[in-house]
Amino acid sequence: MLRDEGYEVSYRSTEQDWTKALERPGDLVVAAGGDGTVAKVAVSLAHSGTPLTVMPLGTANNIAKTLGIAGDAREFIHTWREAVPRPFALGLVTSSSETQPFVEGFGDGIFADLIAAGGVVGDALSILGRETDRALHLLRSVAAAARPLPWGVEVDGRDLSGEYVAVEVLNIRFAGPNVPLARGADPGDGFLDVVLLGSSERDALVAYVSGRIMEASGQLPELPRHQGRRIVLAPPDGVALHLDDDPWPRDDGSSTAGGPGTVEIEVDAGALEVIRGTGQEALDSR
Repeated sequence: MLRDEGYEVSYRSTEQDWTKALERPGDLVVAAGGDGTVAKVAVSLAHSGTPLTVMPLGTANNIAKTLGIAGDAREFIHTWREAVPRPFALGLVTSSSETQPFVEGFGDGIFADLIAAGGVVGDALSILGRETDRALHLLRSVAAAARPLPWGVEVDGRDLSGEYVAVEVLNIRFAGPNVPLARGADPGDGFLDVVLLGSSERDALVAYVSGRIMEASGQLPELPRHQGRRIVLAPPDGVALHLDDDPWPRDDGSSTAGGPGTVEIEVDAGALEVIRGTGQEALDSR
């Protein structure tokens, strides 16, 4: 399809030494895969000056959905020559030991526990259904069992500390199995979106997930959301944390039993330029 549109295509699998391809990336980099693949490519391409776009071939495709990329692949490819690349930020998480970028989000509690539980269950048949169905069942179970814990939260100097079952710092609109935690979030606006889930938000999340499981539909109410460029978190000791779709800190022996302590998150505005989909206008109008 790319060649049919007149593009000279250089392909590299992410299972090979794909980062070398980004040393001479051409005029456009296309990340074809799921959110994990897209995030890896985006981080490697940051501040290179070469635009990125996405061909969503994964399960959740949360990044592509945020960018309004869906529908007919040929029609989307046809729009690239006239498209104007738009900014796309990354988040930067700094603890006492390291700084790491993220594309989707950083947080704790429900969604970090979901990632950990998914790693244990894997493809086992203990939960029936497709991968997304299994993730929804796990999410409902984890959310229903979650209990509020005291969190220190500061967003651009505003103290939002309180008791939460989850705190998510998001760069995109969706988390997990297409859950619209930050409806209206824009990774090109220079802000990160902080979503705070207390007991009532947990109950709304459980009801929403139950609707998707039983009736294949659901409406999640607007959740408390705060925008900022610098966020400081003081997680409770021992709470699970995630960066994009991986546990955090990395299991490399550097983490401590008491947790990472205070975590500082900043927005790296304009780290990338991306070609968005034609569905972006419909998303922005919601």
